[in-house]
Amino acid sequence: MRDLIQPLVNGEAMISRGAGSRLVLVLLTLSLPIYLTVVFMLGPLLAQLAWEFDTSVAITGQLASATFMAWGVGAILTAPLSDSFGRRPVLLVALFLTAALVALSGIAWNYSSLLVLRVITALVASALPTTTMAAIIDLLPPQSRPRGLAVVSSTVMLGPLFGVPAVSLVADILGWRGPFFAISAALVIIMIGAFLTVPKQPQDETERSSGFFSHREAYVALSKRLDLWLVLIGNLVLRANSAVIITYMAAFLIASHALDEGQVALPLALVSLGLVIGSLTGGEVSRNRWCLLILALTFTMAGLTGTFLFESTLNTWVSVGMGFSVGALTHLAMPTFLNIVARVSGEHRSSAMGLFVVTNQWGSLLGAAPGGLILAKGGYGPLGFLLLGMALAGSAVCLVLWRRQNSEHRRQTPYNLRSVEDG
Repeated sequence: MRDLIQPLVNGEAMISRGAGSRLVLVLLTLSLPIYLTVVFMLGPLLAQLAWEFDTSVAITGQLASATFMAWGVGAILTAPLSDSFGRRPVLLVALFLTAALVALSGIAWNYSSLLVLRVITALVASALPTTTMAAIIDLLPPQSRPRGLAVVSSTVMLGPLFGVPAVSLVADILGWRGPFFAISAALVIIMIGAFLTVPKQPQDETERSSGFFSHREAYVALSKRLDLWLVLIGNLVLRANSAVIITYMAAFLIASHALDEGQVALPLALVSLGLVIGSLTGGEVSRNRWCLLILALTFTMAGLTGTFLFESTLNTWVSVGMGFSVGALTHLAMPTFLNIVARVSGEHRSSAMGLFVVTNQWGSLLGAAPGGLILAKGGYGPLGFLLLGMALAGSAVCLVLWRRQNSEHRRQTPYNLRSVEDG
């Protein structure tokens, strides 16, 4: 763990800007889990919202689907903004507007008003992770970026690990409106910290005026790189898998195991811990020559386990253990996917990372939206088959990537050495 955190606090791992740079980097990194909590905070609230608005969990679950859709659309539209206008102003404006909109969501008077506010919030807040990631990349020199981004991807998972269970606890004490006001206050604190620490970074006027169009050229170039598209598809199904668990696990435990919002906080934390452990362990898996074959196997194992995840006849802690396993087994792929993006994107790395962030949200939509429809028609049990299908798709992506990687290796290896390797 010490080795993972070192790039974030060690002056050697950053552009030499003193202790201030280290403080900015830590602030930006720790803010990412809060952004993710804004996205996933509805999961523990679905049961309360269904009771408040006199509807079903399946219907309130579509609030999460609308959030993911708007976030994905917003990420495409807002990604070039910080390149055009600078990291600091875009970050500060987005933080202010997001904090205000989250607070307004806490006073929503009916289902429709909450839906509209969540969509607008997601469109605005989508600028936060892309701008923050761009700022982090600016602070990390090229030789430290792969390791630093691995730390960042693991830190992001602290949102589901701590943020989502915290939402559940606050909702149990203050009702469903309480978490909105608490998160709004946290965003205001981050905004003040960013105002005091994030430096102005004047850009060349040409860069500022051509931000969007330069991204368009990068996207055209990236569209020709098949490995990148395979990784994006793999990330889609990975995030969809996570979205099903995070969005519906709390409501399932409340409905099938007679838990309340306070009691479900610990099970949610343990399930989310699987995502963190999977991401951290995946760093070691990515070093293995056979990592893609290993990941194809772990995706398959996750799918088979997930098939039985939402069975109400299981013991509560067995269900939690299965949720932990599914999350850990799928998130083993995260560092490998990031490494492939860094390798194949070349000079368009920032744009490629923007696309990767976009697939995070569209993947979440891919899990939450069908999950709500399945829940409305067949209850919780069939959700397991959705997890199975997505996991098998992830396994197929890893197998195709391995085959392409192996073919490329054989093309680049001289015949005499290849014969020795084949043994």
